[in-house]
Amino acid sequence: IAVIDSGKSLKFKENTSQIGATLIFVCYIVYLIASANQEFKTLSNEKSKEEERLLADTESSASDSQLQSLHTAEPGEEEEEEETKNLPPKLVCFITLAIATAGLGPTGNFFVESLKRLTDDKPISKVFIGLIVLPLAGSLPEHISSLIAAYHGGMDLSVSLAVGSSNQILGMVLPIIQFISSRYPKTGFTLYFEPYVAGYLFVSTFVCCFTLIHGLLFSVNVLHGTLLLVTYGIIVYLTFAN
Repeated sequence: IAVIDSGKSLKFKENTSQIGATLIFVCYIVYLIASANQEFKTLSNEKSKEEERLLADTESSASDSQLQSLHTAEPGEEEEEEETKNLPPKLVCFITLAIATAGLGPTGNFFVESLKRLTDDKPISKVFIGLIVLPLAGSLPEHISSLIAAYHGGMDLSVSLAVGSSNQILGMVLPIIQFISSRYPKTGFTLYFEPYVAGYLFVSTFVCCFTLIHGLLFSVNVLHGTLLLVTYGIIVYLTFAN
């Protein structure tokens, strides 16, 4: 769909974009169902393992208490106390999330209007704003969370945050925007891109998929990160030049 053809009418492009958005949305729903099913299976296995562990601890409670008393009687030994973190209640978390979500509307509108003024007054292309600046600023919380998770050794969580954020934009937000735009034909929003923009998207997708698959099959090293950063830098330079 990401190929422009000047010989096709706008109606044809809108219809094919609707079909493509529907396919993307269906694939995303299937992905969500599969991920949720896998997560439920993992939680069920962890729960069963936890029950088995508690049963084993109950059976050996007498011997463990004796060993613990002997351990505390030895001189020079210090007891290790487990620190429990006081987490806020779920209601407070949901209220905070709702307030933060409600504040995204006016702030997002202000941010988009500021970007429009930036592209109108200065020689900065809208492609550069749309591909680089807007995603970088809009996904800043995900970026920070991924960096913090990677710093603490949670590489699985870091990659899941980065990939999950991109999947949500591509599989849910973009099709919904296309569905809404079909009610307003004057907008002329379609999934047809300029050839060089389609090339940027294809190259970046190919490099990211190749890096993830290679790291999954073999091992992750610094060359993977270097390749991704170089690809991102080249795309930034080319979009800014255009």
